[in-house]
Amino acid sequence: MPLSEWIFEVDAPCNADPNENSQLGVDIVTAKAGSGENEETFSLYRKLICQKVTFFSKVFNSQFIDGTSQQATLPEVSPNAFRLSRA
Repeated sequence: MPLSEWIFEVDAPCNADPNENSQLGVDIVTAKAGSGENEETFSLYRKLICQKVTFFSKVFNSQFIDGTSQQATLPEVSPNAFRLSRA
């Protein structure tokens, strides 16, 4: 299965109230989707994305560069696919 298909499998439905900080947390992480002229940067609530998507939990809680910088780079994922996965 291509990375772009399994990366966005959500473990639980996202029912977070955007006005409730306890669910969202305050830490922001970034994910860069696409490459070259098609690259876009997305800002995400760290707590929410890590709770809902196992992939991001592993990325942002690791000691690797993505975890320490709190920035994931996903050149093989199109920005449109990433945008739709957040809807």
